[in-house]
Amino acid sequence: MQKLLYFLGGMVFVGTIIFYFGDNFITPSMPDREGEALVGDVIIDMKAVGGSGESGRVALTFMGAKTKISLRLDGAPYGTLQPAHIHKGTCENIGEEAKYKLTFPATGSSESVVEASLEELRAAGPLVIDIHKSFAEDKKVVSCGELRFN
Repeated sequence: MQKLLYFLGGMVFVGTIIFYFGDNFITPSMPDREGEALVGDVIIDMKAVGGSGESGRVALTFMGAKTKISLRLDGAPYGTLQPAHIHKGTCENIGEEAKYKLTFPATGSSESVVEASLEELRAAGPLVIDIHKSFAEDKKVVSCGELRFN
């Protein structure tokens, strides 16, 4: 009986830890929240656009012919899917057509894998990641970050 109580107590403790640390505990590979280290080959700052308050970071991890893109935005609306893409251009002049579609962040985070190597992304010219407010307001960009390769 005493072993059962210890076991149940341990399960409550583990459940409490998972509850309080949420997805940062379950998925430690996701990009930073509030200043934690972000891991990737290239780190990009996402800036809020039009007073949206949605800013954050993106990590690009190169995997040969593909690139993993991990996105985390602070200030994103809870439970709203926000279209996200990579376009040619800059934050001041975003190209009309999306070059790569990204997994739409919900509650500010997502991970995508695009069929492009570092060399292909560099050769594509200036590229920008943009996040839209929602599907209903897909013309309104709320966050933007320019891909820069040194």
